[in-house]
Amino acid sequence: MNPADNQEDRAAPYIPEPWLLALEKFPGRVFIANPEGKFLWANQKFRNAIRTSLSEIFTGNPGPLLQGRTDPRLIRDINRLLSLAQSFDWNLELNPGSESPISIRMRFDPVFASDGAVVCFVGTEIQGTAILEESKSNRNPQSMPKPTDSEPGPGHSRPQPTFAKTPKTDPANEQQLPGFAGILHKLSRLLPGVIYQFEMLPDGSFRFPYASEALKSIYGLAPEDVREDASGILNVIHPDDLPSVLESIQQSARNLTPWILEYRTRPSAGRIRWLYGYANPERLDTGSTLWHGFITDVTEHKDSERRLKESEQRLAFALEATRDGVWDWNMKTNEVFWSPRCFEMLGYKPQSFPVTFEKWKSLLHPSDVSRTLDLLQASLTDSTIPLSVTFRMRHADGSYRWLSGRGKITEQNPDGSPARMVGTHLDITERKMKDEELRKANKRLEDINRQLELSIWHANELARQAESANEAKSSFIANMSHEIRTPMTSILGYADLLAEKSLPEGEFREHLNSLRESGEHLMVIVNDILDISRIESGKLEVEVIPASPVGSILEVINMLKGKATLKGLEIRTEISDSTPGEFPTDPGRLRQILLNLVGNAIKFTAEGEIIIRSEATESQLSIYVIDTGIGIDEEAQINLFQPFTQADSSTTRRYGGSGLGLAISRRLARILGGDIKVQSKLNEGSCFILELPVIHSRQSNTTVESGPGKPESSLSDLQESNTVQLEAPEINVPSLEGMKVLVVEDDPDIRKIVQLYLTRSGVLAEALENGRLALQKLMSDHAPYDCVLMDIQMPEMDGKSALLKLRENGYAGPVVAMTAHALKSEVASILSTGFDAYLPKPINRRMLHETLKRYHRPSR
Repeated sequence: MNPADNQEDRAAPYIPEPWLLALEKFPGRVFIANPEGKFLWANQKFRNAIRTSLSEIFTGNPGPLLQGRTDPRLIRDINRLLSLAQSFDWNLELNPGSESPISIRMRFDPVFASDGAVVCFVGTEIQGTAILEESKSNRNPQSMPKPTDSEPGPGHSRPQPTFAKTPKTDPANEQQLPGFAGILHKLSRLLPGVIYQFEMLPDGSFRFPYASEALKSIYGLAPEDVREDASGILNVIHPDDLPSVLESIQQSARNLTPWILEYRTRPSAGRIRWLYGYANPERLDTGSTLWHGFITDVTEHKDSERRLKESEQRLAFALEATRDGVWDWNMKTNEVFWSPRCFEMLGYKPQSFPVTFEKWKSLLHPSDVSRTLDLLQASLTDSTIPLSVTFRMRHADGSYRWLSGRGKITEQNPDGSPARMVGTHLDITERKMKDEELRKANKRLEDINRQLELSIWHANELARQAESANEAKSSFIANMSHEIRTPMTSILGYADLLAEKSLPEGEFREHLNSLRESGEHLMVIVNDILDISRIESGKLEVEVIPASPVGSILEVINMLKGKATLKGLEIRTEISDSTPGEFPTDPGRLRQILLNLVGNAIKFTAEGEIIIRSEATESQLSIYVIDTGIGIDEEAQINLFQPFTQADSSTTRRYGGSGLGLAISRRLARILGGDIKVQSKLNEGSCFILELPVIHSRQSNTTVESGPGKPESSLSDLQESNTVQLEAPEINVPSLEGMKVLVVEDDPDIRKIVQLYLTRSGVLAEALENGRLALQKLMSDHAPYDCVLMDIQMPEMDGKSALLKLRENGYAGPVVAMTAHALKSEVASILSTGFDAYLPKPINRRMLHETLKRYHRPSR
């Protein structure tokens, strides 16, 4: 269409036709308004967006046509900026209240006359928001309904902005802008592109009679550089595109058809730019061809198209890899799109029948219809609730397949009701079959579980009774529970992992070895507990016979030299001549004491040596165990021989052990008539002195019966009882896909088990061994986690201290405590510190996942 042919589509006779043509073909939306807010002109794209004609533009106020869901405070800001004659950007919603409003971002720029008065305001769509949008829509502007004066629909009340008042240059004429042709140059600088006249002379040379100043930002050349000779432009065009540019110009000149082309420029600052050009040619009397048009940078648009294509390809690859089917439900038309995979998983050929909501519902298993529709309705009622449901659908062969359906509202009507939902179908039939197998296996375990629950109840009842009896017994039970739960966490955790039928052979063997080691650790703790309970009840069996102190020392060295060698430690002996060859004592208990003292020396010494020195007086044998290890400060030495006590609260976690060894050793020494003393300095080493009487007054073969409970008999009964054979079920691991969790746990077995639990649920799990490392990690700028699992007792920095530091530094993410402490008062103390939740040890897999689900944010 030639704008000169239809007066209705001419803005005003004072706007030159080439400019009008360029503005009409500009890739974005453009309008011009006078300072009073009256439209002077708008290009076709803008008129299409607001569904009105040019003649109606002249009588319209921008407010009703432009105003969308804009906050009234923003309107006041806009009025203030207009009154100050400043440039500013504004998000607009064109054609508000319709079924298809258009949201764009426009820039408002004032145009000044020579006397400084505001002549008009130019609104231009910011580049990249809708360039070449006509290629995405086939709507015919003439067929669109005209805007009415009716109120916007429900939920779309919009305050109307007003344009700031500025005195007019010519009060006698509101339709004309005096000297408008003289300010076109100013106006052109406000448009995101080059407006130009391009002339091809009869001799084939080129020139630009006119080009706006934006030419420099596009080509790097000033308008005056190409006014008489445009050959410099050719050097800027990408060499691969130059032939097509020249050919398109020649073809446009031959046929007098519009020149339309996308092409590239040479790399500038390491980047190639894409340009889009449009121009209309006319033949001059001189034989030259003159084009009127514009050129704009569409690089961002091209990049967006490329990224969109790459994103679509990645999505296609992901869907192929996961075997998901995609569906898209248009609620306006009640049509449902199924991807080929949706048909295939039900045994149908792709697109073998039209899919509607009713068709989908007819394929549901009758028993699943009500539940599935209820969950669907919940998602439709509240768009923040994603659809997640499992149901059965009829296969082409008449059977039913289990599917997992997920969906989300992606589009809403103007009244806020859902208009479109997109989601996936996943065939989970095999998983459901395995679930059924697991259910049967669980049934076989129910009787055993009942017995275990009864035993646990009895244990808890005993703990309650002990807690109410006295503070000492309460402390004993609490610590015993903690020490048993730690290896039990490993045992139960590896048992869960071994239940997975798909476990690789190498990993299976590794878990078995770890399971055995944890069992041995548990047995050591049980033996220590039995010993301390016998000692405290006075029912310990002691046999006093002649024993060789030197022989006992050498036996202990022979048993522990392997551990010392692995750590690079030397064990030396210094046996005084005063040491007796034999003396009356219990040799087994003597070895037990020495094993603990020398074992501790090896455990707590990183480098240096262990010295075992023996000397005696007429009445007393003294055996010294000296190390160059970590040492013990004076305050810690006070409670060193108390049950479940070590020099530092982190020692058990760092070096292992139940904390019973020294308590048992001292009490054994006292039963044998002696004692154990300690001399130590922090970071310098320790010296433990075992003192035993050389002349013993007790009867040689003394046997003390066990208490009423007879724990030895009970343990023997357990060892001789039949082993229950269980078939390991395959664990159904719930999905926490995409979640990122940090595990902070010093025990390597528990740390590994929790990581494996999480990894098998789709969680990206990272692990650290103490609170100090966790604090450093979480305070960095590159460690976003959905949740942190934090052990309470750890070396360097415990879980409570780490959490307090995190909260002090503003960390607000969820932190869940992992603890072996089971007493209510201890749990309450943990939660009062600021933890969001807690998980008791042994870690229960289901409880772990249920806890993490609270903080899971699925990808959208």
